[in-house]
Amino acid sequence: MKIERPGCNMTVVKLKNGLELFYSYETCVGGWDGSGAFKTERFWSRTTNKHLSKYFGGVTPREVAQDYCDALGA
Repeated sequence: MKIERPGCNMTVVKLKNGLELFYSYETCVGGWDGSGAFKTERFWSRTTNKHLSKYFGGVTPREVAQDYCDALGA
């Protein structure tokens, strides 16, 4: 496992199985899995949306249920 901090209140956790989880503050809100980029369908704050935009850098992720992100981040 590798942990990176690309910005204030932003954390990326890279797991050995290739899964990557993106946290805004303390909540998993997106990442990369075997099917590509994903983000939660739940609307968060303006700041979290800015974090997601910075993290994905122009890639359009598919939307998944917040439960999916929560389960991966558990």
